[in-house]
Amino acid sequence: SSWNGLLQRSHRDFMRVYFQQTRRRRLATRTYRNPYFHRESKSSKWKFIVLGAFAATLAAVSILLTAPWFALRSVEISGTELLAPEEISARASEYLQKRRWLFFRNSNRFLFRPDGLVDALETQYVFESLSVVKEGKTILVRVREKQSELVWMTPDQTYIIDREGVILRMLSPEEQDARKSGTDAFAKLLQCRSLQKQALTIGMSVRNPTDVEHLFFFRRELEQLGIVIKEIQIDRASGSWMTAKTEGGFEILF
Repeated sequence: SSWNGLLQRSHRDFMRVYFQQTRRRRLATRTYRNPYFHRESKSSKWKFIVLGAFAATLAAVSILLTAPWFALRSVEISGTELLAPEEISARASEYLQKRRWLFFRNSNRFLFRPDGLVDALETQYVFESLSVVKEGKTILVRVREKQSELVWMTPDQTYIIDREGVILRMLSPEEQDARKSGTDAFAKLLQCRSLQKQALTIGMSVRNPTDVEHLFFFRRELEQLGIVIKEIQIDRASGSWMTAKTEGGFEILF
């Protein structure tokens, strides 16, 4: 029993010395810290600073891109002749109301791109020239229309064509109503009716320039004979033959 007691005391002395030495080494190497005097590390502070700066920047950008104060208010159209300015203004307003990056709109002065509005308008019209300028909260759209020479009618739509046979635009519903009521601004243009449906787009060529010149030549020759053409019907199923309907009720094949 005395031998066992001696072993136990030796073990306790060894463990006491071991833990004392371990604490000294930890203090020497600074691996031990009092939990009651714990300090926040500098790296954690910088993380909060960076996150705070990012949140503030995001909030500022959101305000700049969504606040009504930074929205474009009006569109002014100049240079139109036959085309109603209200129609172009409506197309421009549609572009401005389109969403950008899901949460914002093209009407924001910082997101608005003049080239984007030009591209949007050129999907609806073909102009001789077109420019878009931003001045304050107003967008200035200056246009110069191409010369309208021919009305091209299909079973679905009615288009305005230039001398080269290129589609300039579609007639608006108001212009369609004017044609029915007899106040057609395009009544003096050559009227051509395609009997077949066609998948047409703005800027597309429906007839080559030579064919268009032949149509004008034929109308001019008949008018010199006192024959007024009401419209020319084009039936692609009949090959190269066309039908000129006169105001007198006759049909001339050519």
